[in-house]
Amino acid sequence: MEDYIERRIITGLIVSTDFTRQIRQGWNAELLAAPTAKRLAKWCIDYFDKYDKAPGKDIQGIYDAHRRKGLSDEQADWISDILEGLSDEYDHETFNVGYLLDEAKEYFQAQHLRNLSAQIQSEVDAGNIVSAEELAVGYSPVFGGEHTAIDPFSPGTRQSIKAAFEERAKPLIKFPGALGRFWGAEFTRGAFLALMGVRKVGKSYWLMHIALRGVRNGCNVVVFQAGDMTENQQLRRLGIYLSKRSDEERYCGKLYYPKVDCMLNQIDDCDSPDREGEGIGVSDTEELREKTYDNLVGLYEEYPNHRTCRNCDKIVGAPWFAVRQPVQKLNWLDAYRAIRDFRNKFRPRFKLATFSNESLSVTHIKSLLHIWERNEGFVPDIIIIDYADLLAPCPDITRMDFRNRTNIIWQRLRSLTQEWHCLLLTATQAAATAFGKYLLDHNDFSEDRRKYDHVTAMWGMNQLEREKRIGIMRFNELVVRDADFFRTRQVHILQRLEMGRPYLGSY
Repeated sequence: MEDYIERRIITGLIVSTDFTRQIRQGWNAELLAAPTAKRLAKWCIDYFDKYDKAPGKDIQGIYDAHRRKGLSDEQADWISDILEGLSDEYDHETFNVGYLLDEAKEYFQAQHLRNLSAQIQSEVDAGNIVSAEELAVGYSPVFGGEHTAIDPFSPGTRQSIKAAFEERAKPLIKFPGALGRFWGAEFTRGAFLALMGVRKVGKSYWLMHIALRGVRNGCNVVVFQAGDMTENQQLRRLGIYLSKRSDEERYCGKLYYPKVDCMLNQIDDCDSPDREGEGIGVSDTEELREKTYDNLVGLYEEYPNHRTCRNCDKIVGAPWFAVRQPVQKLNWLDAYRAIRDFRNKFRPRFKLATFSNESLSVTHIKSLLHIWERNEGFVPDIIIIDYADLLAPCPDITRMDFRNRTNIIWQRLRSLTQEWHCLLLTATQAAATAFGKYLLDHNDFSEDRRKYDHVTAMWGMNQLEREKRIGIMRFNELVVRDADFFRTRQVHILQRLEMGRPYLGSY
């Protein structure tokens, strides 16, 4: 364990300026046990003191220079082993500084106490009781402890304030178009987000979509399947998502799918020089505004050359259809190739952990995260739980009534984001009152209202029957901690789940 944590600390000193700057404030090489770790750490600290940044890829040149000056084979092998494992970290913008800082400070504090204890024992053994007492009385934490507070008005908090604003400015996941503007910067470290919808509205599809967007952005992502689907069902859905085609014959024929267009473009009432082509010139009728699947098919067939447009900020969003011609039914080999190609392109740091219904608890999740960290060095940037309502209670709350158990589970999910400095996303089932409603509201929660209290944001998933046929989903705001929110504010999402796509565009 000692060797593992020291390797992690060295990795932070090499690749992260943020980490190095904060560790530098209380740096003492004697808090590292391994002589080679001390040597490598000194190179990093010296580089930081000179250039005000972590060495990054320059560490290879520093190592080569010291190798020529004479490192032992054992030291060279230890350092070389660390450098070889850094290829994924150099370009990893989402490096989890917060969690590693907590780990490093805890380790340094433990080392400091061990060293102090040894010094006190040595003085006692030598009969120097007064000296031993002075050492004990003079004890102070290396970096401060959990009992300490900060003075936000002191000059020393400059970097902390900067980090607080930068975290919000650099979300782990970004989304395009109207959806990106709707969600803003909510997908940041420390956020606890939730989607609420009625059963079978596509919550799991969205959790997978968000997980893979995180992977594409270089994040370490873990998905905990809490019992809604089996492992085989998820792997099949992953293959469909990446291949954009189904393994069922009925979904492999000619398929209409929605695209974002502008109503002003469709009725030919736009004079923007950036406009795509010419509209169909159909009058602004109720038939055009209140589109149905059959209407859209008819319009597409009547105006096959219509060019959709979303080129300006005056867009009045509206769906239009495109056509996917018949495709071969997806088989396991094609699904495997799609998954392999995704792996080769993005080198994902991704885990999928599947459990049966009510067998996974927050305690179990924490245990697995610690095991993966110790054994594989895997620290999550994003945790996704599909979904929270299926989690089992931790052993210490099993005697509580159902509502209070639910509240504690959601509290502890929130604590995961704080302990691991990560983004956590889950879904929750809406109550029976939500079926058939145009927009979910605060009364549509299931089990316990206090779910709203623990999330940093929760959005409703809304879809009428005719919208489902077209491929339209609407998200609305239920609670958003760091922004004004209104239940009636919503964004339209275009999708076609028959080709594995929960997101095709938004307006």
